[in-house]
Amino acid sequence: MYSGWITQRHTVNWLGAHQKFNKMAYRQLAPYVHMHWFPPLDRLQHFEGYNGPDGIKVKTIHRHEEPSHFYDPTSQSGPLLDDIENHYQSLAGALSEQNMVRAAFEAAWLAHTVTDGLTPAHHISYEESLNEMYRNGNHTFRKPRHKVIMQGETKL
Repeated sequence: MYSGWITQRHTVNWLGAHQKFNKMAYRQLAPYVHMHWFPPLDRLQHFEGYNGPDGIKVKTIHRHEEPSHFYDPTSQSGPLLDDIENHYQSLAGALSEQNMVRAAFEAAWLAHTVTDGLTPAHHISYEESLNEMYRNGNHTFRKPRHKVIMQGETKL
């Protein structure tokens, strides 16, 4: 799943998978909700890309600072379900307070978390998969670019 082309100033919304899901979900929600009480789509999209969970991965080097949207369906464990519950409760609170900026943030991050949870790549630990692929059991991300571009064993 491609999260979108991220720059420090904006995200190419038509390119990213999460942005596309937001757009489709927003269209599906419109007939059932008075959109006057819900933040506009452009505010939700603002909290994707560089301002969203995937943007944190670009901004940080240390994995403990990043949101972890992983879920193990066999043991039903992982932080994903708690994250969904927290964002849902926070969204409900923000909507009742008519805080549209906070509601947009919570709605975008809730949608992002649900989408990640439905993605098989988030059902296992990416770090464990890398360790298995490298077979050394000690692969870590030293620089942000290593999170995006995986180095191989051969050199050009």
